[in-house]
Amino acid sequence: MLTPEESRKTNSIEEGPLLEAASHLLVVAQSLGNTRFAWMQRAWCLPTIHDAMMAMRDMESDPVPMICAMLQETAKTLEKSGSLTIHPALSEPISPTQGENDELLDQHYGVMWKELSTDTFWQQPYEQLLTRLERNEISPKMFAGKRILDGGCGSGRLAFVLKKLGASEVIGIDVSAFAIETAERYRAHLDMDAISFMKGSLLELPFDDQSFDVIFTMGVLHHTPDWKGGLTELIRVLKPEGEGLLMYLNERPGGLFWDLIEIMRALMIGADFDLVRESLAALGLSGDRIIHILDHVLVPVNERLTCEEIETALRSNRITEYRRFTRGCDRDRLEQVFQGKPFAEVKYGVGDQRYWFKKS
Repeated sequence: MLTPEESRKTNSIEEGPLLEAASHLLVVAQSLGNTRFAWMQRAWCLPTIHDAMMAMRDMESDPVPMICAMLQETAKTLEKSGSLTIHPALSEPISPTQGENDELLDQHYGVMWKELSTDTFWQQPYEQLLTRLERNEISPKMFAGKRILDGGCGSGRLAFVLKKLGASEVIGIDVSAFAIETAERYRAHLDMDAISFMKGSLLELPFDDQSFDVIFTMGVLHHTPDWKGGLTELIRVLKPEGEGLLMYLNERPGGLFWDLIEIMRALMIGADFDLVRESLAALGLSGDRIIHILDHVLVPVNERLTCEEIETALRSNRITEYRRFTRGCDRDRLEQVFQGKPFAEVKYGVGDQRYWFKKS
């Protein structure tokens, strides 16, 4: 069994333009120790790094100098904080959040979903999904009248999107009890029928073979200990001629975007999840903003996959008809690469990994 720290190891940055600045920042951060104040200081670095990651999206010049300068300034700020005299209450040592993978996901995503605003709950993902399907010449009619599994449903917002697109029934499943509670609360609020939620794992789905017309999963498989096993399970419960959407698997290579996420993950190895969220909330950040910053940062498993790895896994499950999305929404990383935006491949590598497939 891996320790909490070992289970949150990052895909270390062993090369690339950020290596020197990132290494120095992490050395300085580690030197602060393990006190409450030290962890607050490390957590307060996250919005700065995340803001730079977002700012580079619209840059038409090489973003590397800006990113390196930001990392250097962040290290200087941490060095100064190390010399401050602090209240004894902030000097107590902090223990990391502990648990199995599913428990850690529950304590990370499940708790954060509660803070998601209703204003952006399902309307934005509805519009985004339609755009992605249209630009990749996939008809949203694939959902009409179908029984659909939303694998790793989180707060359930994609389940509501699928129902709005005409599904006859949507079942959402997630390892997080907190997430299921949130999804049920939204279901009651939105008063949508033919939607149900249950706690369970993609690695051991509680359904018979060939139970669904469509399987849908967004941003989930890369957080499981066995993404290939999860994919096999999803395909098992899909009917012959059924269709699947693997929406958003972490990509490799992912350029500066993933380098910065790996730096944030490295800063948070051994963190107490509650303290990290409290530290960001103390800055006045909204629940939505905290979710965007911490999305990949606190999860114990954060695999990144190449196109070849994903397609090999599909073929090993006898899926021969599949297609990788080549376009995304205007702000998607994949769309930036498709449009040939300045330095897009430096920023994002191959862009988002999304796949449609059909079971023969």
